[in-house]
Amino acid sequence: MNEQLWSFWFNHKDDQSKRLTVNSDNRTSNVYFVFDVFTNKFDFLSDNVLNVLGYEKKEFTINTLINNIAPEDEAFVANCEKLCIEFQNTLFYEEHYKYSYRYSYRLINKNKIKLLIHQSYEALEVNPQGYLSKSIVKLYVSELPSMYAPDREVKIFDHSLGINVNLNHIKKLSKREREIVNLVHQGYTSFEIAEKLFVSKMTIDTHRRNILHKTNSSNFLDLMQKIKNL
Repeated sequence: MNEQLWSFWFNHKDDQSKRLTVNSDNRTSNVYFVFDVFTNKFDFLSDNVLNVLGYEKKEFTINTLINNIAPEDEAFVANCEKLCIEFQNTLFYEEHYKYSYRYSYRLINKNKIKLLIHQSYEALEVNPQGYLSKSIVKLYVSELPSMYAPDREVKIFDHSLGINVNLNHIKKLSKREREIVNLVHQGYTSFEIAEKLFVSKMTIDTHRRNILHKTNSSNFLDLMQKIKNL
């Protein structure tokens, strides 16, 4: 190893220590955790959960989070998670990493103060069967505005296409149909898609007709507009 070449790597912590310490009130009000979908436990939880939400790390669990959702938002949050899980179960292995999920709700902290939470998460690990197994979750925490109007919408963002997915259309499609939509969007012809998926062109043409029928679209340009939240 060329130690001089890599000196910045090993010494950057010394540069960080020179930064002036900031008041804790000015630190980020965001809480992060890595969530294991199958154990329903946190593999990691950021240290600032005490400053932001009032809980010691050892007492803040997924049940603590769920049990303190404002009663008027609980049904909405549960439905958001249900929609996201249904969508995730239509994805192929690699597709999970393309999407992030966002919605907002009110949460009551340990001091019984109602806060506004903008929650987002994305895939961190997918198991061999192709299901999301771990996600990284970010809670952007702020004071609740006095004139707060609830945003009753879950947003699923496709990073590869740079669009928000419209669930009303995309959830009607099977995994294979979703895969074909993505390949068409990338510019592949039916013949090229058939070669890529090891099926006949006739099979792809049938899928394409079914896709247009399910989404009530006249053509794929029409479809691509429909799967966006404009």
